[in-house]
Amino acid sequence: MKSFKFFGIALLMAIVVELCPTFLLAQATGNILVITTHKLAFPIDGRRSELDSLITEWWQKVGSKVTHCVSARVAVHYYSDDSRDWVEMIEYKSLADIEAADKEIDDLENKVWPDKAQSRSFFMKIRKYYTGQHSDQIFRIIPTLGKQ
Repeated sequence: MKSFKFFGIALLMAIVVELCPTFLLAQATGNILVITTHKLAFPIDGRRSELDSLITEWWQKVGSKVTHCVSARVAVHYYSDDSRDWVEMIEYKSLADIEAADKEIDDLENKVWPDKAQSRSFFMKIRKYYTGQHSDQIFRIIPTLGKQ
């Protein structure tokens, strides 16, 4: 009975070792990737060109100036199950950098739009293109499994 129990444990350990690659067992060393998927709205009084212009303005004045992110990309629907998808992929060196970037964004927005009425007007224009639905995922990048 002891040999059967030992064999069962040994077999289980062999399966675990075989099925869990070393990168899963190793300490996290890769950068952090935050993927946010927003659901766009297409209001009757809206135009795609207006949305693109507003997002470009925000990116040039705020997003491109954030120093706490390593890289950032945006993707829109090309061929997926929902044409309303707007996906942001932002890479950070650490979880702490995510919080620092959020604060930096707040500071930059307050600097760019110091007047509360102008700020409200700008963000209300953008808000009409969002449903309010979004999802966030945070991943650790595995540096050995990628292509630059």
